[in-house]
Amino acid sequence: MANFQYTSPRTGAQYTGFAVSSGRRAATQYRHAMTYHAAATALGTRERRQIANNTTLIRRAEDTIAVRLHATDVVTLYADGTVRLSSGGWATVTTKDRLNTYSPVGRVWSERGTWYLYPANGGTRVLFFDRMLLDAAGTILNYADHVWARAAQECEDARMAAHEARAQKRAGCAAQ
Repeated sequence: MANFQYTSPRTGAQYTGFAVSSGRRAATQYRHAMTYHAAATALGTRERRQIANNTTLIRRAEDTIAVRLHATDVVTLYADGTVRLSSGGWATVTTKDRLNTYSPVGRVWSERGTWYLYPANGGTRVLFFDRMLLDAAGTILNYADHVWARAAQECEDARMAAHEARAQKRAGCAAQ
């Protein structure tokens, strides 16, 4: 058994424990945002480990570990701190739960059927798209590659600006 220490980047909570359980499967032990280092510690010398129902931690390469739900790598952790998020086209509650549970870079939220990513760095929400690549600070690295996501985000920004303008106008009318 390997002793490990882990600090959650989202909450700052300290976790100390054993990366390998004592014979019983302790899937709840891994229910927190993971960095590459924490995932590598949890795997130890193994190639894969079940961490939740239908969810497996898999070593993809020497510097890549994925959280796999069924047949989709929903969170891919790289040794350099970058993280790839993907739903594989499955916009389900379980997929969103796994993204939120194991992603160290932000939370996925849905509003009226549209998924958004709220970065952990406190940035503004952005439309979620498959195969999002984020650095450790929560900055999206491949946003320019997705023209439709940029266009949809511009429409969303215009909608939000119009909503705020209407709210200010209502507040001005109420004050008179």
